[in-house]
Amino acid sequence: MKHEEWLNSPAYRSLSTNARCLLEEFQRIYWPDRNGRLSISNANACELLGVSENTARNAFRQLEERGFLTLTHEACYVAGKATEYRLTIEEHNGREPTDDWRDWEPDRPILTIGRRPKKQNDHAKSTEALRTNYGGPRQDLRIVADNAAQGFAKRPKNKGSSK
Repeated sequence: MKHEEWLNSPAYRSLSTNARCLLEEFQRIYWPDRNGRLSISNANACELLGVSENTARNAFRQLEERGFLTLTHEACYVAGKATEYRLTIEEHNGREPTDDWRDWEPDRPILTIGRRPKKQNDHAKSTEALRTNYGGPRQDLRIVADNAAQGFAKRPKNKGSSK
């Protein structure tokens, strides 16, 4: 059930459309005895919302930063455990909602989730490595990259070489 108070809050109003839709998906799977064990994987969110992985990750991040979702258990691939969340707008273990979203302000998120620092483009790194290792012209780099993608990278033969 939606509540006018949080729907009109600055925290909710600042959410992207994708984050709002993801919040709806969490409410769809919510049951009072399951809150704290709600799970929607990033891949499932991509499918449900029809968005890319980065967009889905951003929606999760917004819901956590604005206090609508709280992470209760990290995923563990080896143990086959999915990430689990608690909706702060719903009751949990017989207790009233914590409504963490009330404390959100634009310059003061409830939780700050770090983003991975931007790395040099992987393609640029692999191209640079090929230039360093083979030193050949651009055409040779494409051949090596194509061969590497097929699993049998070979050093391109020099046209003047007798090998």
